[in-house]
Amino acid sequence: MDLGKYGRFPSEALIGKRYNICYEIGKAGDLTPFVPVEDDQGTIEEQGLEEVASVTHDLQQQPTNDSFFDTNTSQQLSHEEIMQLRDQKGKSVISDLIQNSSTFELKNSYSKVKYIQRKQRKFSRWMRVLPVSTRTLTGHFMAREPAKILDLRLDSLGQMLNIANVQCGGKYLVVDDTNGLLLGAVVERACVAAESQAGTQILTVHEEHQFQPNLLKFFNFSESQLLSIFDLHAADCVPASLARTQWTNTQTDPQKLELYADKIEARKCKFNQKQDRRMEGRALYDEKNFNSLLIAMDAEKYTSESLIRAWLPSLQSGGSAVIFSSSKEALNAAFYFALHSDSCTDVRLTESFLRPYQTAEGRLHPFMTCNGHGGYILSLIKTIPAQ
Repeated sequence: MDLGKYGRFPSEALIGKRYNICYEIGKAGDLTPFVPVEDDQGTIEEQGLEEVASVTHDLQQQPTNDSFFDTNTSQQLSHEEIMQLRDQKGKSVISDLIQNSSTFELKNSYSKVKYIQRKQRKFSRWMRVLPVSTRTLTGHFMAREPAKILDLRLDSLGQMLNIANVQCGGKYLVVDDTNGLLLGAVVERACVAAESQAGTQILTVHEEHQFQPNLLKFFNFSESQLLSIFDLHAADCVPASLARTQWTNTQTDPQKLELYADKIEARKCKFNQKQDRRMEGRALYDEKNFNSLLIAMDAEKYTSESLIRAWLPSLQSGGSAVIFSSSKEALNAAFYFALHSDSCTDVRLTESFLRPYQTAEGRLHPFMTCNGHGGYILSLIKTIPAQ
């Protein structure tokens, strides 16, 4: 695995390693445990900075940074010398940078810690191994390709799962335009977090030629967990009965039929399995007894009112429906339809807002930059009108 300036190492070196542990990448590609400053205050003491370890004591006696100006002259090492030090271990590089900084000793304790953290991130060759989950995937795509998941932020996704009351043993109808992120989050909460998938049935409806939730493969679900997912094309949900497609062999050459008999039989078996799952999905849809409906809609593909009209009858009485869109205007039509419908109650259209804070012992301060838009969520509860 090549991580650019942070180094490279064989992927086999990760086998048997623990998650959520930091590892420093050696020149030979070896991985050794590493503790950055933000994880362990003891690292500061190891670098000979015992005075920084007591950052929460005597706050009134701390010096200030009012007299510092960014003139880029406080570091006595040249750029070439720093680049040569990069091949050394991280702690050695940071120690040399501290010793050659003319303003480090004039900084207060907080600034010293932040200085060390910045230099560690820039010059230390280390990484943190994280497990793949809804949290890590959402954070990754929000930072790199937010449009791929419709700008669905983690807090908005959490609200959707909470409003829909996703739990083990439920039946859920999912319309997902986030490349499988919403579907994976439902499976993770209903099957993985509950440590059981008994009774859980999830039907996802799509309009693609082939069902391809690209992000679902990153969750590393087991085969038994994936069996709780049924997919159905939107055209197969029409009231007319769904006919089973029969296997048709297009190969007529006797020699090729004999030569590829095993491959043909394997393809036929796989085809029949897909047809079985397709019929099971249609049977699940025909029950119209879903506990919740979850929709992450692309405003360029659907209108929210058409989605509500199409899938709301599939919910059981008292079931929750929740629709996410990055645009408020895209949800207005469904909001007014539900507001004036006898089949909907507790209709709400809300905007998600999240302000992350940086915290440390004795300190609390919001991040200076953050994502200011979390999208909009339309939620409602289905009711049966009185006769």
